[in-house]
Amino acid sequence: MQRLFSMLAISCLTLFVLNCSGGEKTAKKPPVKSAAKPEAKAPIKAEAPAEAPAEPAGEPGNIKVTVNFEGTAPKMEALNRKQDPFCAKTAMNSETVLVNDNNTLRNAVVKLSKGVRGKFETPKEAAVLDQQACMYRPRVLSMMAGQTLQIKNSDTTLHNVHTYQGEAKKTVFNTAMPPNAKTLEKTFSDGDEVITFRCDVHPWMAGFVYVADHPFHGVTSTDGTVTLSNVPAKKYTLETWHEKYGFQKTEVVVEAGKTVEVSIGYKADQAS
Repeated sequence: MQRLFSMLAISCLTLFVLNCSGGEKTAKKPPVKSAAKPEAKAPIKAEAPAEAPAEPAGEPGNIKVTVNFEGTAPKMEALNRKQDPFCAKTAMNSETVLVNDNNTLRNAVVKLSKGVRGKFETPKEAAVLDQQACMYRPRVLSMMAGQTLQIKNSDTTLHNVHTYQGEAKKTVFNTAMPPNAKTLEKTFSDGDEVITFRCDVHPWMAGFVYVADHPFHGVTSTDGTVTLSNVPAKKYTLETWHEKYGFQKTEVVVEAGKTVEVSIGYKADQAS
């Protein structure tokens, strides 16, 4: 019996100790901090603005331009070409002002000068300027910057192609072209510029090339008109240029799928 009481006393003492200590507890571990630095994120690059699309965007329209002439057309005098026997075989008059039978003006450059946006594909087909019967043919033409200009000599006499740029008459190139000379190929990088062609051998020879930075341009012919096709529908400033009478301009609004007709007039007594 005494042994039983001893065992009970030991059990009670053990329970008392456990209750006082609150029982066995597990120590909480402090949170482990990562020694690795957060990964640096590359800065987000802003997307480059999209390149302005070449117009037209949407259904385009057309512009038909008539360049009229008011007053009495100046008489074009006969050219003195006796200095060269080859040139003397063909009589020619001055061509500074050519008025058509319907009172329109030939050889006027027509172009859009304000309102055109975007970049345009350069024509793969070359523009051609020939020297025929000691005259530039055509006398006036238009082309795009970067387009190839082929210059030919169809005459059996020596010519000298001397070109000038702008009012300052800065020489662009000066090249002799004897009979049967190889075709000369040139390109012009500056748009909206008139290049003047002369011949140092034959001073009456003159030609003009308008270099555009877009495809909306042309030159009036024997009916005094030119049509600018596939023009995006919007408002523009339209200009004409003539070697004697200079510039004229007007506003024009193109509507999708339609052809707008525009008339511009030059007067006989108009100063350039």
